[in-house]
Amino acid sequence: MKIKLLYFSVLLLASFHLQAQEDEDDYRVPDIEQDNVRATGNNELSLNAFNLIVFAALDASYERILNENTSVELGVFTRFKDVNDDIETDEIFAKEFSVTGSYNWFFSETKRARGFYMKGFMMYSSGEYDEYIHYYYDENGNYQEEYEGIEYSDLAIGIGVGGKFMHKKGFFTDLHFGIGRNLFNDDSPEIIALFDVNLGFRF
Repeated sequence: MKIKLLYFSVLLLASFHLQAQEDEDDYRVPDIEQDNVRATGNNELSLNAFNLIVFAALDASYERILNENTSVELGVFTRFKDVNDDIETDEIFAKEFSVTGSYNWFFSETKRARGFYMKGFMMYSSGEYDEYIHYYYDENGNYQEEYEGIEYSDLAIGIGVGGKFMHKKGFFTDLHFGIGRNLFNDDSPEIIALFDVNLGFRF
């Protein structure tokens, strides 16, 4: 729980820093090419640097801007290897593969599909986690715990908040946090979470 709170705090602080930086950039005389990219680009591609570094996972997204305040997004996550032996994770990061669709609504009335936003999402995910079964003492009197590997696949719905901050030439940083609930499989983790630090390009 402390790890999740730390992730959320870092994302929140980074969001406010990037927002202040973007506001400062907007105050300056705009670059014509950069302004055109922001005004006319309706497509975005991004990569989640956080999941790539921490979980050795490819997490890529395509986003289509619908109008000034809304967009739809499709993301695919796949993990290259089982990281359970490398770092301490809990079942909320048990997924090995997922496909996520989301609808994003941006708060700003002056910035086109950027700044702070809310999202609703639906995720299909599959993975494996270790479930505690029981404990026992071996023949030498040493305490032992036994776990069973549980495989699952499920569909979840959830909500999230984030901030998208444009840089020069159409590049952007997208920070967001989301939480949802799996709906159908009793063996799947009850709660799922998203901690995303996306680096992308609008075109």
